[in-house]
Amino acid sequence: MKQAIVPAGLLLVALTFAVSVTGCGSSSLGKISSPPIKDLSIPELQELVSQCIKYPPNQASRGPYASAYCDQAITAYDVRTWSTPSSAPHSTALPAMK
Repeated sequence: MKQAIVPAGLLLVALTFAVSVTGCGSSSLGKISSPPIKDLSIPELQELVSQCIKYPPNQASRGPYASAYCDQAITAYDVRTWSTPSSAPHSTALPAMK
């Protein structure tokens, strides 16, 4: 029985094609992107945001987190904390002029 010998260059081309078609090899593959942002409480969002901002943003990730996931968490945290009156750190009213 004869065995087919595949040239190494052809094998490399086939492997590269398979990776590009399936999306494997993406730098965001395996990055944390759950639970859904909408399901997180404000304290959970705050913790997630504090973890995300430890890493500079790049195109695919922020440390172990997917970049888009961190961006969504940061936006959701900003929206939820600014729209909740009890979370305001101080009054924005100007003092009376004399």
